[in-house]
Amino acid sequence: MGGFALYDGDTFLTYLWDADHFNDHLSPDNVEVAGLEDQCELTMRIAVKLEGGDYQPGDMQTPFSNADMATAKEIYNNYSCLLEYLVANGYIGITGDEIRDRGNGDALSKSITALQAGWFILQCIARALQGLAVTELEIITFAFAILSFVTSFFWWHKPLRVRRPVRVMLRRQPIPKKKLPHTTRCKKVKSAFTRLSRAVHTLLGEISAYIEADYQTLSREIPFTFLRRRAFAPLYPFASLSAKYRDIIMGYDSDVCRYLFSSRLKRDRPRHRLALYPVSIIFSAIHCIPWFFTFPTLLEQALWRIAAVIVVASSISTGILHLGYHGLLHRIEASKKASRYLLVMLFVVAAAWYLLVFLQCIMYALYVVARLVVIAISLTALRDLPPTAYEAIQWSSFLPHIE
Repeated sequence: MGGFALYDGDTFLTYLWDADHFNDHLSPDNVEVAGLEDQCELTMRIAVKLEGGDYQPGDMQTPFSNADMATAKEIYNNYSCLLEYLVANGYIGITGDEIRDRGNGDALSKSITALQAGWFILQCIARALQGLAVTELEIITFAFAILSFVTSFFWWHKPLRVRRPVRVMLRRQPIPKKKLPHTTRCKKVKSAFTRLSRAVHTLLGEISAYIEADYQTLSREIPFTFLRRRAFAPLYPFASLSAKYRDIIMGYDSDVCRYLFSSRLKRDRPRHRLALYPVSIIFSAIHCIPWFFTFPTLLEQALWRIAAVIVVASSISTGILHLGYHGLLHRIEASKKASRYLLVMLFVVAAAWYLLVFLQCIMYALYVVARLVVIAISLTALRDLPPTAYEAIQWSSFLPHIE
């Protein structure tokens, strides 16, 4: 998701799409734990104040009355996040056409991209039908061309290359025009360098703040508590990478830094995963097409086969672990009471699960190496191509004709 944020002037307040903090304390599972005075986060407080007509950005800590709590529960039942509330009640008046107009890619450019990928796929199929050689580099490109069709399908209505934010004012006020002073060329250059240095400083500060927040959050998780000791601080990049692998496998985001800027669906349904993993497996299986190709050396052929098996196995194992985790989680949530049998099964399954996750992390590392090996071999194999690789396709042979 690109970003919907609420600002008071230049002061950041909250993210509009943050559904967890909007509804978490009013959830039936959590409402008994939280007290009345802290049952609403900032996003819900903003919605309640707007509903009552007394919204003041600096007055967000006022205790809620019973009427405010009733309003909050009503908003919770009707809206999933502050963004949905603002759009439904007319506070955000920007239309879908205006948002799509901000994109720099229209249907024509996307159609041209799809036609180019389709033309390449058609050429590869035609070469195979005529018995002409298809290089390993073309096989890799063929796999990405297939993948581009799926990406184009899901991103057809997505605005592309949006570079500037769309500002929506809650209360529009006339802005006085300031007369710009006359500047010389030297002052312009100096001003440009000043803006550049400030931008770099701001970027480095944001990166540092993100790493610090992610480090603090990660060090509080049970598998990574060793990061609290300074001697293990250099292991943070590897711990963060393994946490991201775990999030991909289990299908959730473990901290605020990750889930706020996640591009996946919040609660993806099983049919979405069933549509995703076949595409991943097909993309990986295409790398097995050169299994019986003629390579310059037997070593390159063996390395390609091993790498192709690792690529396919990684996709299949990820799907099995993901679906198995969600199936097991559904069974646990469906059980109404904890029995001794359930506790024993949970212990056994948890031990086996962590072992499988550890092996899957190793599989992901091997996947990266396998992808690099495939790319390297596809380039080195160009030094010794079969003669038919230089022949062009005879398109006339595919046309109906009388002999």
